[in-house]
Amino acid sequence: MEKSNNTLIGILPRAEYSFRVPDEDNHIHRCLSKRIYRQFPQDSRRPRERPAALCDDWDTSGGEDSNGDMSDEDMESEVEVAFNLHPSTPLQVSRNNDENTMPPQRTYRTRIRSHLASTQSPDRDVVSSEELFSLPSTLWTTPWIEPLSSAEINVENIESLRDSIFDKAQHADHYDNPPMFELAGSSTSHLAENLVDAIKVALQNNNFENILSPSRDFAIMHMRQDGGLSGRVLSVGEGIERETIYLAFDTYRKQSTKWFIPRSDTYSTIATSQSLSPHFDISATRLEALSILGALTGLMLVYGVAPTPLSPALIQFFLHGCDLHSLTPAFIQEWFPRLHRTLMDWNAISSSSGDNIEISCIQDRTEKAHQALGAEMLYRATIGASLPTNPEMAAFIRGFELKCRNGFKLTKLKSLIKGGSQAWITLIYSSVIMGYEDVEQQLSFPATPLSLVAPLNAALRPFQDDDVPLSFRHLVTRFLKGSGIPCPGKFETARAHFNNVALGLDKINHPGFRSHLLVWAVTGTPSIDLTSSDRIKMELCSDDDREYAVSPSDRQALIKEGTICFKTCTRLAKIPVSYIQALAVAAYPSLNDPEVLTFYHAFDHWLLIQLLNAIGGHTII
Repeated sequence: MEKSNNTLIGILPRAEYSFRVPDEDNHIHRCLSKRIYRQFPQDSRRPRERPAALCDDWDTSGGEDSNGDMSDEDMESEVEVAFNLHPSTPLQVSRNNDENTMPPQRTYRTRIRSHLASTQSPDRDVVSSEELFSLPSTLWTTPWIEPLSSAEINVENIESLRDSIFDKAQHADHYDNPPMFELAGSSTSHLAENLVDAIKVALQNNNFENILSPSRDFAIMHMRQDGGLSGRVLSVGEGIERETIYLAFDTYRKQSTKWFIPRSDTYSTIATSQSLSPHFDISATRLEALSILGALTGLMLVYGVAPTPLSPALIQFFLHGCDLHSLTPAFIQEWFPRLHRTLMDWNAISSSSGDNIEISCIQDRTEKAHQALGAEMLYRATIGASLPTNPEMAAFIRGFELKCRNGFKLTKLKSLIKGGSQAWITLIYSSVIMGYEDVEQQLSFPATPLSLVAPLNAALRPFQDDDVPLSFRHLVTRFLKGSGIPCPGKFETARAHFNNVALGLDKINHPGFRSHLLVWAVTGTPSIDLTSSDRIKMELCSDDDREYAVSPSDRQALIKEGTICFKTCTRLAKIPVSYIQALAVAAYPSLNDPEVLTFYHAFDHWLLIQLLNAIGGHTII
């Protein structure tokens, strides 16, 4: 830093400053240095390396505004798509087939009129006029070869994969000075609302370059009494980013029947209000909402979080330009084993049997029609009854692509990622938490000083069932393996104070709900990053731990309530040991709370409420 007459001349970052917090497994914090340095992007001594061209149509000319100068004739343009179906019977392996069956022996012609044009810019990526979409005439009779990947992006680390995607999305004219994407709110729920507003702007401009910027600042700020933000930052960090995107996507899951329709093996596809009719008028509001859902789905993938309940088959289908051949036997066997068996059996009976019984004898269907029906069965069981050119499906795809003005879109990743789209999808969907066994290897219980843990272990000794000493680790493990609500009355009282987010409390009796909740509270999203070396740390702390809270008065007030300090940036939960000890020495059944019959009731209720209260609020670096 140089000064002349007390005037700031310039700032030259000479290194990326970082720091470590004691007892955090040597986790390196770069949050603050990133936040400071990105205010001075032109002062960098070493410009970022430019990525290789995406493809032959990589745009380095500066581009054109995507929202400008469209003629009325362009806005009224039509896209006509023909889709020929073979004779059909209801599909047994698909759910809700009664309301989604497609009448047999007809040729359907879907016309996408551009009230869609108000939400689409006419470019070469939009389905061209008279382009045909049709199902294959046979299923899995010829091998499908995935497009060759340059392997520029490695999926071994979700964080580096995400950063590589951000670099690919940047235009050449300001690659060394990317736009700053800033969001501020009073909570992650508020940030999620602001993110949706930013997506609306990106859709209008047909350009997600700003949202996919390498320079990002998601900040939770103090709220003034008048409801405005004071500017005083309470929390920043990657955990805030992850939770913001997850909560925005979760608003759609909260109304699942409006946006999703169940398909095979517990997965879903996009709900459409009309599958076939070209005359059904769909509101602009719904089309915009579906485009936002598509964009949030794309962002979930970028951040390495599975966009369940959407099917991995649907993601694979969209990434490959709606090519049903991309749903290979190996892919379907991995994610839909029952459907795979059904389709393999279907293909097997299309040839003559040992008794010389021809397939044409069965339901008056030719062998050619029988083979073609296999492809339709696969489509209905995974993608649904609507065509990709259905206005609602097209609106979703438009957002899903996350198009940028340099030509980048999400579907191009299939030729950039090492291992292709299947490696990416496998990594992301393997992060879904189904039960305690999915998080067991991710949990860490840092060593606690004997002077701190010995009194707790002594207080817990009366509750051990055998000769194995009862410890804090045993208590947490027991809690995660359990399910349900330990104290229903106390729970309902506390429920009014939960953050207004889609917590999925209807699944609270499911075996994996508590593990799902713990990971969400500590990391920002309820999924496991299998590529991260950072484990989820459950750390006991003393009453004078300044990392728990700096102010002594605040610290004592928080400890008295048993408040857990969650630090999503480092995947750390700091738990006041004195509060658990107080629960252990209390009298049970409780005279004040008749529902609290045992110490285990008290502990489980306390931990459950702490996790629920943490989600959607703010965390501390």
